[in-house]
Amino acid sequence: MFYAVRVATRQEKIVALMIEEKAKKNMLPIYSVVFNDVIKGYVFVESEDDKAVLEVIKGIKHVKGIVQKPLQDEEVLRMLKVEEKVEEEIKIGDIIEIISGPFKGEKAKVIGIDKSKNEYTVLPLEALVQIPLRIKGKSLKLSKVT
Repeated sequence: MFYAVRVATRQEKIVALMIEEKAKKNMLPIYSVVFNDVIKGYVFVESEDDKAVLEVIKGIKHVKGIVQKPLQDEEVLRMLKVEEKVEEEIKIGDIIEIISGPFKGEKAKVIGIDKSKNEYTVLPLEALVQIPLRIKGKSLKLSKVT
């Protein structure tokens, strides 16, 4: 069974490591400790009963408590599953839209790609002067494939 341990937000990793270390040191029947950056404020501890979980979290900084009702394995796995974002393949000649930064909302044509740095060289379509810009891939959205 998994037990949800409430922790201070952004302290999930630290708490998980402390729980793991304490469980090994005291040889408590804790089978796994997991957390996910998407689910803020919780660490999931797998154990046979809540007594071991209560023992392992006792005295650990940033722990706020335990959710008494245990979770089924399937529930935890479903919550922790991270959907992989499928990035669109941007190629030279494609028309993109800049989605962040000072040129946000501008459309541009891709004229170069540096895959190692995830940078694209683009020419703004509506600018009076055609000056190439180097922009990170996370700031671009594919607008039109050519």
